[in-house]
Amino acid sequence: MLMNRNNKISVIIPNYNYARFLNQAINSVLNQTFRDFEVVIIDDASTDDSLSIIKSYSEKYSFIKYLYDW
Repeated sequence: MLMNRNNKISVIIPNYNYARFLNQAINSVLNQTFRDFEVVIIDDASTDDSLSIIKSYSEKYSFIKYLYDW
């Protein structure tokens, strides 16, 4: 199946208290050669440093969005 060049890939990263893995997970996506994607990080009210890591990436890269469940 051929992909339409107008399609964007959405990479979903679920998270709950996995701050220690977030940099690796996000950087893994950023290091891909395919560039037409968005990253959506869904955090389920983590109590570790996850939110600050997520915010630092979303401030740097406009294609990284996050949802935070209070």
